[in-house]
Amino acid sequence: MTGRQQEKRREFLISGVRYLAFGGLGLFGAGQVMKGRRLGTNCIKLEICRDCIEYSGCSKPKAEDARTKYNPPERAGKQGK
Repeated sequence: MTGRQQEKRREFLISGVRYLAFGGLGLFGAGQVMKGRRLGTNCIKLEICRDCIEYSGCSKPKAEDARTKYNPPERAGKQGK
């Protein structure tokens, strides 16, 4: 190969990698936007509400269900401190 052919090949490969990187970044960004729309505002966890920092004050039905399931009301005879 001549020097010019090697240079064209190198430019072609660099351009290909660049476009793949930009395409991957675009797909990642689009996925994050779709995830944000699906979760709504102030919701940062997709599946596990109990690990979320907003868990105690969240009013979403999913979080309320998780609170009633994993934090049952305390017994009437139990002394609290």
